[in-house]
Amino acid sequence: MDKLSQSPKSDLDKQLELAKLRLACEQEKTKQEEAKAKQKQEDATIEQAKAKQEQEDAIIEQAKAKQKQEDAIIEQAKSKQEQEDAIIEQAKAKQKVLDTIIEQAKAKQEEENAKQKVLDTNIEQKRRQKLQLEVEKRKLEENIAGAKRLKTYDEQ
Repeated sequence: MDKLSQSPKSDLDKQLELAKLRLACEQEKTKQEEAKAKQKQEDATIEQAKAKQEQEDAIIEQAKAKQKQEDAIIEQAKSKQEQEDAIIEQAKAKQKVLDTIIEQAKAKQEEENAKQKVLDTNIEQKRRQKLQLEVEKRKLEENIAGAKRLKTYDEQ
């Protein structure tokens, strides 16, 4: 009976051992499946991170392109400003030339005005001289007429 009682116990032990092994296998399987799931999740996270990095890289490239575009616009504006500055400088130079011409014309006009004043003064002097000569001529004519009258009076 000892053998019999040991035998079922031994079967029970074997069954228990087998059940423990099955449980251990199931647990190992579950662990492996969990590990696979975790690995898949990590892979998905990595893929997401890669996609996010690619998206960020694309945004950076876009920003760089936009910056280049803005730099080009700034350069264009600088070039346009330089052009406008050059035009302004040309206009200033032309204005200086015009101012010089105007000053020369004013000086010439003043010279002409001075000459005209001299001429006007000379004309006025000549007019006065002419008037003076006319006065003297009348006096002489009066003197001659008076002398002729005296002569005629004396002759009578």
